[in-house]
Amino acid sequence: MTIQNLKMNSNLTKLDIMRRFLWILCLLCCSACLSVGYAQTEKITVSGIVTDEQNQNLPGVTVFSGNPLRAIGSTTAKGSYSVTIDRGAVIVFRYLGYLERRITHNSRERTIDVKMQVDNNQLQEVQVVVRGFVQRSKELSTRSSFT
Repeated sequence: MTIQNLKMNSNLTKLDIMRRFLWILCLLCCSACLSVGYAQTEKITVSGIVTDEQNQNLPGVTVFSGNPLRAIGSTTAKGSYSVTIDRGAVIVFRYLGYLERRITHNSRERTIDVKMQVDNNQLQEVQVVVRGFVQRSKELSTRSSFT
């Protein structure tokens, strides 16, 4: 049999063959995307304690992760934290008056203890601005000032 005989005897048209080919191609692409997406979204819980240079626990240290960075937690009053991150992600620790710490997660580690270093280039002066509203009422008496 020749190729032309096969084409003539076959009930499939070129359009049917193209449709089947595209369908198989779509299935392969979708399965590849799902397997890659699953590998990237594998989560792990990491915990530890954040201390300063004198091994004092630091409460309120903000923990960031992701791209772009987003806050995912903070340390407790005892300096401990527990966050869920992507495997292999970068964890960032920030605290006022201390240098930022960036740690790349190793897939084997479940506990990461962090030691923060004081930022010697911090501001010398801090200004606090308070804004609010005051409701004034009618005064029935005269106002006097004392010096």
